Amino acid sequence: MRTIKGDLGLMELPELLQWAEMGQKDGTLVISGEGASRYFFFQNGLLIYFFSKREGEQLGETLVSGGFLSRSQLIKGLNESKKLGIPFVTYLIANNMITEESVCQALNGLIKAGISDILQWQEGFFEFKESIPESVLNGPVQLNASQLLFRSAVEHDEAGEEGDQQTEKILEDFKRRIDSGRIELPPTPDMMEKLNRISQDDSISFKKIGKIIMADQILASKILKVVNSPFYNLVGEITSLSRAISTIGLSSVKSIAMAHALGQMGTANHQNIRPVLQHSLLTAFIAKIFAPLMQLNPEESFVCGILHDIGKTVLINLLQNYDLEASHYDRLVKTFHTDIGYQVTKAWKFSSVVQETVRLHHTPALAKQSPKQTLLIHIANRIAHDKQAVDSADEICKIIKAEETKVMRALQQIDKLRDSAGLLV
Repeated sequence: MRTIKGDLGLMELPELLQWAEMGQKDGTLVISGEGASRYFFFQNGLLIYFFSKREGEQLGETLVSGGFLSRSQLIKGLNESKKLGIPFVTYLIANNMITEESVCQALNGLIKAGISDILQWQEGFFEFKESIPESVLNGPVQLNASQLLFRSAVEHDEAGEEGDQQTEKILEDFKRRIDSGRIELPPTPDMMEKLNRISQDDSISFKKIGKIIMADQILASKILKVVNSPFYNLVGEITSLSRAISTIGLSSVKSIAMAHALGQMGTANHQNIRPVLQHSLLTAFIAKIFAPLMQLNPEESFVCGILHDIGKTVLINLLQNYDLEASHYDRLVKTFHTDIGYQVTKAWKFSSVVQETVRLHHTPALAKQSPKQTLLIHIANRIAHDKQAVDSADEICKIIKAEETKVMRALQQIDKLRDSAGLLV
């Protein structure tokens, strides 16, 4: 029996639920923190039961308080199902004591409340065991975790506060558009089109590529700033664009051009987009530093790093016309930026490695084509967010299977790169 455990800072609840669902997992996910533990039971990736010891979060009590069962029926159902060795809810439904719809309704409410509470935690732990208690195995309930996660995100957290129906309607509509692919993706910028075309020509010189980029003076200056940043630590300043391109590589230039194009596109939202682009560049720097420790291509890792949150920049622009509360806005961006980013990188013809990394950088265990690359961006993203990353050296060593001295050396380079991340925007 395999067990996976860790800090919710490594994999947050939304990522864990999506990982279990997309991976069609069988097992028990335990989330602990804030003095409570909640149990989510999965079978074939679907939620079949939920358990908590907290008052008001137990199914039997909820069914009684909701008027679905009498207390005597509850006690009888618990005792008889235990004797027969079948799930409690299976016994209730089979003996016409309650309908399947009522059980699903009660479980829906309990799980949504539990998810909403966990999302507010400052810290916590998770453990996933590949085992399911016989008392819930093969029960009649099968719930979609991602739908419950979404509904939890759009409901008010404060007890007794009524949900904003108009806001929920907007978010449900937006989710349908995402699921159906009906999202207004930005067209490929002219500069990207040109760079894509010339990248197919092996004989083209860096000098000619430089001339094409010079048509956009702002982009050209950003490429020069990046190559002259502390990350490259070059002896002497590079002023030639062709030399800058040869130093950082055409793939990296294309990814910088893409991020630059999206930054220019969202001028009305520049204050919100700028931190995303800064974080993305820092993640790219970190990924390039760690790539050799995982026997990965540094340039490709840089590209994946700079594009991993590209979906956020698109969402920020798409959501500007929606009247959303800040908490709903933040959760929508957080929940769907990977899907949107995947659609953008696919539409803009980036490699399948980049597409998978962008889509699964929060759930690297699901990656099939490029699991190591996706794991690297997952780690780089985490380090970029965490200024105390040096404290995570032991954990990082275990994850990437690298020597501690090499990891420490890599981590020590990061602080001086944080300021450099502002060069892109």
